[in-house]
Amino acid sequence: MGMPRHNDAKSGRHGIQIQFRKIMQDVKQQLANLKHFKLCYSLGPFPLVVVPANGSNGRNGSKLCENGSVTDISGVHDEIAAAQECFRFRSEKTMGIRNDSDSWHTETLFNGVAWYCHLLTVSTTLNAMAQRIPLPKAVLFDLFHTLTCVPPPALAGELPISQILGVSSAEWQRLYYDADVLGRCLGRIHDGVEAMRRVAHFLDPSIDEARIIAAVESRRRRFETALVQIEPGMLTALDRLRTAGVRIALVSDAGADDVESWDRSPLRERLDAAVFSYQLGIRKPDARIYQHALDAVGVRPDEALFVGDGGSDEHRGARAVGIRPVLVTRLLATWWPDRIAERRPHADWEFEDVPAFVEALEF
Repeated sequence: MGMPRHNDAKSGRHGIQIQFRKIMQDVKQQLANLKHFKLCYSLGPFPLVVVPANGSNGRNGSKLCENGSVTDISGVHDEIAAAQECFRFRSEKTMGIRNDSDSWHTETLFNGVAWYCHLLTVSTTLNAMAQRIPLPKAVLFDLFHTLTCVPPPALAGELPISQILGVSSAEWQRLYYDADVLGRCLGRIHDGVEAMRRVAHFLDPSIDEARIIAAVESRRRRFETALVQIEPGMLTALDRLRTAGVRIALVSDAGADDVESWDRSPLRERLDAAVFSYQLGIRKPDARIYQHALDAVGVRPDEALFVGDGGSDEHRGARAVGIRPVLVTRLLATWWPDRIAERRPHADWEFEDVPAFVEALEF
């Protein structure tokens, strides 16, 4: 896992915002101490709280502050209880955390909203964090949950699609995405309204057209946000790769209705090639989709890395072609934190996000 990096809230950088006040002389001690903490966070400019994973470290060090009052939750062992403490916070509050125990010294300040949060246990592998990765000739990136993330309906001010349609959430997710029964990602259907109509009527033939259109428009707004409002840190990381002469390609399992706003995305101008499954009629982990991207940027498999959240079995697919895979977890944890563990064995490296991965490269 890549070492958490500082994100400047004023610059609009989303996600976990942690600033190491100074680099410790004893790096191993610093990394070891990191194991004693959990991060409570969410997508975008939302809640950011650090709490001890056990009561033995920083007994008096970690505090949550609101309007001058201090709540010490250093003895809280239960993640749910810790999360409930975080729910007390609201927009524009400032939270400060400081811990001086065991020579680990950090001070973090956050501006955020703590009404919607997820917990991520920070695990540390000393070898992985200390290791530097030779600069490749090319990097192939996944798109969703890697370079960007579609905001959950609640965070986007939208109703869930299943609620708009009045159908089972699990069945909607399975048919439209997981099983992709219409072959959207294979290019078998391009029209978003027709795709929504077919799945909706498969679940309930009585669903009227007004609800179908409302569901399409809601979904379209959230995907537009994902593609147009890219975290500045992601863009900076891609710019750094390009400046160093690294070729960049996108390899994405996506339907045409997923990327309707692609032409407006700031990602587009930073890529040397973009490969969407719906255009080729093949999906990850099919070797041909990786090879298509490699050919587009003119490199061999052993000269490239593949970076993704691990969906679509993409890491095993990349490795089978001869591309070394990298797992990134922060955006995935916004939706499915429970899937991270099962994807770890298929990656050679793991980092919090793309900026952390780029930071580990030997420029």
